[in-house]
Amino acid sequence: MDDDVEDIDAAHTYDYNDVDDTAASASGELSYPTVTFTNGADMDSWAAGEMATVRVRRNASHANDTMAGDAQLVGVLGKRDIVDGDSI
Repeated sequence: MDDDVEDIDAAHTYDYNDVDDTAASASGELSYPTVTFTNGADMDSWAAGEMATVRVRRNASHANDTMAGDAQLVGVLGKRDIVDGDSI
């Protein structure tokens, strides 16, 4: 995202990816679910050094959401796997 160029309020949404995770066994413990995105299809070919907007939500009304308490987002880690022919 370039300085004073892109309107993040109007930024594109490419895809929504879901993950089902089991709640930690005790309050205050962490859980590490993994969400996989496909370059190009799920995002706009996110390149090294580029900023991006990542939206995270809990769909508490989903049938698979059986956690009784509140969820807390502690952090998000973005990682790109390199495959043959890729360059960054």
